[in-house]
Amino acid sequence: MLAAIRTIIESHFGIFLLLAFVLGLTVPGVQDTPKNVILFLQAAIILFACSKIKLADFQGFRPKEIAGFYVLRFILLPVAMYFMAAWTVPEYKYALLLLGLMPCGATLPAMMGILGGNPALGLTATTISGLLAPFTVFAMFAIFSTLDLQLDLWGMFQTLFFVIFCPVIVYFGLLRRFEPLKLTMRENASMMAILLIFGVIMIVVAYQRDRFFTEPVFFIQAFAVGTVAYFVYYAIGWFVFARRDRRTRISYSLMGGNNNIALAISLAALYFPAHEMFILVVWEILWIMGVTLFQLFVKMTAGPEEG
Repeated sequence: MLAAIRTIIESHFGIFLLLAFVLGLTVPGVQDTPKNVILFLQAAIILFACSKIKLADFQGFRPKEIAGFYVLRFILLPVAMYFMAAWTVPEYKYALLLLGLMPCGATLPAMMGILGGNPALGLTATTISGLLAPFTVFAMFAIFSTLDLQLDLWGMFQTLFFVIFCPVIVYFGLLRRFEPLKLTMRENASMMAILLIFGVIMIVVAYQRDRFFTEPVFFIQAFAVGTVAYFVYYAIGWFVFARRDRRTRISYSLMGGNNNIALAISLAALYFPAHEMFILVVWEILWIMGVTLFQLFVKMTAGPEEG
């Protein structure tokens, strides 16, 4: 029974996350959920992601290649988008910077397996980008935040440390010692990540539900800006590795586009003005659409032996 439920949830994750969006807009009382609940949901996502980590998954890869892509995608590209937005759509520059700095999503290894990428590479990317996220986010906003955006940088760093490092310490220091628990967590990790992200989406959408009905023009503009951003995120992996095999191109495209936007929304809810939070909630729709459209793209471009 559980296996059947797990298969349904993992195979239709996009529908489940869109349902969370709808419930956030319609279910009364969800907007009263304390914001700290989001942090614990995020920490739980990381905790289950840890259960899938095996030392063997970090072997057989090209460290320079992964490091180069990390610098390009998670440092240079967010900075470039920040400056482009400052010149063209300045009200989106901080939201784009925050979005671009977010690590790979907890669902990335599962998406790798579904779409024909390398799940072990996805797990490596998720682990490395996640562990570096508190430091890159702190450093970048220390550099680029100005008088028009004064953030509690130390508080944001502490939050990221709690959400990312504490689950790692709890899992590897304690939970992995219990073999049955470890195996159960590993088996259900992808399903639990989807369900926990479901909760995050429903809560943060509820926080901003009124704006969806009162500011349709803002919604459309945010949707357009986010569409461009996510197109670039997916395209960069596909075209940078144009001469590599198809599996590598799929893997790096997903590493570029399947980011942890739920973490960005959580940080926006706690530390950023409502303006940025609403933008990122809109971009959650694009995150869901991006994975779905990339899956369609992969099927359309598959060779006869793959199709």
